[in-house]
Amino acid sequence: MNSPLYNSPSDFSTPKPIFGRPSEDFTSEEFIRYLQSLNEDINYLGKEVESLRNENFMLKGQFEVIKKEKEKHIFSHAKEKHELEKALQIEQKLRKDSMRELQQLKTKFQSYFESQARVKTENSFRDMSSDKSLKIKKPKPNDGIKNKLWRLEKEHKEMKKKLKEIQSKSISYKRTEETWEDD
Repeated sequence: MNSPLYNSPSDFSTPKPIFGRPSEDFTSEEFIRYLQSLNEDINYLGKEVESLRNENFMLKGQFEVIKKEKEKHIFSHAKEKHELEKALQIEQKLRKDSMRELQQLKTKFQSYFESQARVKTENSFRDMSSDKSLKIKKPKPNDGIKNKLWRLEKEHKEMKKKLKEIQSKSISYKRTEETWEDD
């Protein structure tokens, strides 16, 4: 500002008067020009202030819009996070339920399988006991020792064949295999 009160340089066109000079050097025309120049500077500054106010108002508006957008963005992320957490909890619950059902089905299948294996084994033992080829034949009184030994070996081979057939039919044979070998 080119005001005598501030007495500082300015970018404005108003020349800075130096007070304290003799009054004859400072004429009324110069004083009028000085006042007009001050008036122009005041008008220019008023326009600048108004422009800055408008710019400030626009920036505040933009700031509010950005702030609202940021809040919406944060809210949408929070909502999305909440939905994802909820979906994760549902998925974990479903996984837990399905694992429980799977375990129940496994135990049911295992018990069914064991009961079927038991039935097959029992049926196989009944078949073996009713099968005439596996029964130990009583030796005839007129057979010699060699004939008896040959017959026993033949019966032993037949029993092994029958056991292999049973083993292929029944998985639970491995449990009973030890008892057959012990006999």
